[in-house]
This record gives sequence, C-alpha cells and structure tokens, in this order.
Amino acid sequence: MAEKARKKSKKVRNLIIGLVFMLLLAAALVVLLLTTSAPEEEAESSAYESTLVDLVVSEADDINELTVENAGGGFDIIRVSEATEDEDAVYGIEELESFLTDESELSSIIDQFANVSAMRLIEENAPDIAKYGLDDPTYVVTTYYDDGTTHTFTVGDTLPTDNGAYMMIDDDPNVYSMGDTKMSRLDYTPLHFMDLNVIDEWESYTDDDGNEVTAPTIEYLQVTGGTLEDVFRMEPIDTEEESSLASSYGSTYRIVSPIESDFRVKTNAEGGDDNAVYTTGLQSLEALSVAAINPTEEDMAAYGLDEPYCTIEFSRDGTEHTWLVGDAVTAEDGTAAHYFYSEDQPVIYVVADSSLPWISMNLDELYTPQQLLPYIDDVGQIDLMVYGN
Repeated sequence: MAEKARKKSKKVRNLIIGLVFMLLLAAALVVLLLTTSAPEEEAESSAYESTLVDLVVSEADDINELTVENAGGGFDIIRVSEATEDEDAVYGIEELESFLTDESELSSIIDQFANVSAMRLIEENAPDIAKYGLDDPTYVVTTYYDDGTTHTFTVGDTLPTDNGAYMMIDDDPNVYSMGDTKMSRLDYTPLHFMDLNVIDEWESYTDDDGNEVTAPTIEYLQVTGGTLEDVFRMEPIDTEEESSLASSYGSTYRIVSPIESDFRVKTNAEGGDDNAVYTTGLQSLEALSVAAINPTEEDMAAYGLDEPYCTIEFSRDGTEHTWLVGDAVTAEDGTAAHYFYSEDQPVIYVVADSSLPWISMNLDELYTPQQLLPYIDDVGQIDLMVYGN
C-alpha cells in the first residue's frame, strides 16, 4: 500500500515538473518573439520611410534648356537671361518671344526637373520595360546644363494608384515611379505658358496732389450685339454741376444710346451696385486659356470672330480698346465661355462668360427709374394737365 502511494506521488511530481518546464518554455518563446519583432518593425518602418530615391540634384539656374515631347507636340524652354546676384534666371519659348508669357510657370517646370527624386524603385534591371509603357513613352523630358551635362527622363504608363507614372532616367536600367507634381505640366503646349491677362490690370495710385485714385477714367463704353438689339453707349457725367448731382442719382455715368438716361445704380442685398460691373470689369480681365496666336482670317472665322457675337469698345485713361466675342465654347473644366479677341494683341483667348457681363446686358436694368428732373432747382414753372384740363 505504501509502495503504491509512493509511486503515485512520484507521478504527480513528474507532472508538475513537466508543467513548469512547459511554462518556462512558453515564457522564453514569448520573450524571444517580443525581442525580435521590434527590430523587424523598425526595419520595415525605416524601409518605408526611405523609399524616395534621389536621381538628380542640381541648381535650376544651371539649366539652359528643357524640352518636353508629348502627344501635343511638346515645347522647348530656353534660358533668356542668366541669373545674377539679385535676379533668378529668366526662361522663355522662342515662338512666344513677341508675347507676354507666364514666367512663374516657365520657372516652375525648370525647378521641378533640376532636382528629381523617384517615389520608389519599382524594379531593378527591368528586362521588360514594355509592361510599364516605357518602350513607347508618353513623355520624354530632357534637361541641358551649362557644363554639357544632360538628363533624359522617359515617362510611361500611369501607376495603378493614379498618382504618378513609371519612369526611367538616362541609361539607368531601373524603373522608378514619378509623382504627380512632376507630371503637372508635361501635357502642355507653348500656349499653356501664355500670360492670360487680356488687358493690363489697373491699379490704384496717388496723384501729384496726394489724392488716391481708386478707379480709372472710362471715357466711354459702347456695346454692340450680345443680347442688345441696339447699340448701347454710356459716357461719364463730365461737368462740375452734373457731377455734384451724382450722389442724388447714384451713378457718374449717363446712357446716350439708344436713349438718353442716367445710368441706373442697382443696389444688391449687400448694398453694392450690381451695375458697376460694366465699368469695373474694364479694370482687369483674365482668360481661362489661349486658343491661338497670330490668327489668320480663316482662324478668325473658325472661332466666330469674323462676325462677332458681341463687340465691346471703350476708352480707359485715354487709350481705346476693342474686344470681340466669338462663338460659345465649353472650357476644359466645364466652364461656359466664349472665344475672345483683343485688338491690342493677336491672340484668341477663351474667356469665362462670368467675366463678360457685356454679352448679356438687359436694358431694363440699366435705365434709371428716377423720374425727377435732374435740374429741379432751375425749374420756374410746372404745367400739369389731367384729362385735358
């Protein structure tokens, strides 16, 4: 009996020892996992954070030319003047040398390709670049440096994430990914670099007497066509006596065609003058895009400018201007617009309808509703007839 009890006790002891051993083994395994997982996570994190690959590091002012080949024909930007201590280098496009260009757009694309980092390396020593669209690239960008160095960026298909494209550089056999920022201007043609100001923006100034001049002098505004059946013309009130009455009648302009009337001040909910847009709109006008430069007669006809939908003539600070509004068009962003031509320079623009209040003028909103005689103080007698009496 005692022998049997002793054997049972020994069995229990062995079970306890085995259980303790298993617990110790499990604890050691947990410790091992905890101590090895942290470096792996750190390594993964470090690898993720360091996916950018520097491909080109240079000074933008050292680039003397940049060319882009694309489906639209591309463009060639050249340095017009070198950088100085006080000024950055200036760039231009040869076929636009007689036009105003957007210098910030030209400088921006130079800056973008002076320093190029890929978002990540896609494939080393890629044996089949066709699957990335790099055998027949969408864009080819080449930068030329003063020291004779060149870099060529070949850009293929869009990434599956739609936030960039596949890219190769020079003779590097690796495939990289290019970000959206670098691609933002690669679809451009020379016309995309045109300055879009149709007329120089007028700015307030202080005259010789120390008075602040807050608006230009509009000697006249004449509108033909659009929603008008007759020619509309307005001129400023030009005598001191008449000007003193402007506060009574609201506007400093008078309509002289198709009838004579004071110009109506149409007050909106905010207390502003909705009709002021017809003259303040002459202070600046910016187009959405440029459709053509140096247009031929055929071009003018193609855009509806040989027989304009509307003609706007005006004089601002002694300089006369004529604007022609042609056919309606929907801009790339869906904005309702019209083709537009300014006789100040041979450019056909696309201008949003919201910037062209003259094409939809309503005469009923322009004549003053004021019925009082303008010079009531000069009236000596009023005759009133009611039913013949």
